[in-house]
Amino acid sequence: IMVYETIHSGQSVAYDGDVVGLGDVNQGAELIASGSSVGMGVLRGMAHAGRAGDETASVSANRLVPQQLRIGARLAIAPDDMQTGEGLEPERAFVDEGEIVVRHLSQTRSRKRH
Repeated sequence: IMVYETIHSGQSVAYDGDVVGLGDVNQGAELIASGSSVGMGVLRGMAHAGRAGDETASVSANRLVPQQLRIGARLAIAPDDMQTGEGLEPERAFVDEGEIVVRHLSQTRSRKRH
């Protein structure tokens, strides 16, 4: 499904499949998919990919600074430095060896969120 607008605080978008969002996901908003999620804006709210337990799903965004990130049954809370909106490069979050890993799309380095 394509979501053409910003998801505002208090709103929730849930879909059985993959979601592509063209707007932002604001703090206090939810983006939930049974598949993967790709955002063209800033993801500041909660994102849950693979909600039915699919840990092969991923979450990508131009600016990935979520309050909470879930992939399958895995949960990660962003570190304090990510809440400032300093994530300036597109990133992809996915599960690797049982942990959520975030990787810049333009680089090979990664950081784990616990």
